[in-house]
Amino acid sequence: MATKSERQFQGFSRKTFTFLRDIGRHNEKKWFEAHRADYEEHMLQLMRDLVTDVADFMLGIDLSFEVAPAVGKTI
Repeated sequence: MATKSERQFQGFSRKTFTFLRDIGRHNEKKWFEAHRADYEEHMLQLMRDLVTDVADFMLGIDLSFEVAPAVGKTI
């Protein structure tokens, strides 16, 4: 898992919250597909970074926790 010097998650950006606001206003597949790149950059990658960064901590609580950053599981 990631060491302290390898940590990547720096918090959510303003663009993350803009994406969340916009998808709330346009909750439809056509809009999402047109903005998939925004989702992947400003949501999905940040969530992967977050899950990766907390993995060691979570395993310290319980070794059976799923800690791989996977959509539909930890994301």
